[in-house]
Amino acid sequence: MIIPFRSHFNRRPTYFKEKILASVLPGYRILHQPKLHTIRRSSQYRPGQFLHMAYGVRTKKYEQFNRNIVGLEKCTGIQRFEIAWSEARHENLSPSYTIPFDSRFARVWVDDRPLSFMRIEAVAMNDGFDSTQDFLNWFSTDFQGEIVHWTDLKY
Repeated sequence: MIIPFRSHFNRRPTYFKEKILASVLPGYRILHQPKLHTIRRSSQYRPGQFLHMAYGVRTKKYEQFNRNIVGLEKCTGIQRFEIAWSEARHENLSPSYTIPFDSRFARVWVDDRPLSFMRIEAVAMNDGFDSTQDFLNWFSTDFQGEIVHWTDLKY
């Protein structure tokens, strides 16, 4: 299954290729925090399925960058992921489960469990973002999807 990645976001390089390679190749960790999974809207991925990670999908610049790299060839697991935005903090949730951001509040769930701010920060870093702010900018609207894993990490 092809997994497309963006090489740039907001005119800045994402370094997703290098971050993904850092998840299994120690030499890349010198400059890049490892990207240990990706979050996708679709539910087409399955554990054991071969992954083709690439930039430039459906273009002349197609580049599959995980070919023949042990540890990046297969999906190791899937987890449900959801982020919901609201204009007000929900009284029934502890403040640690709601993140204020740009006059709104974000709540995040993995496998139907609410995540604390510290766990959301871990998801953001492990998904290849430089900060939780970048993560929330990327997922700036309500979102339901799944986390596609290629390592043994689970939340």
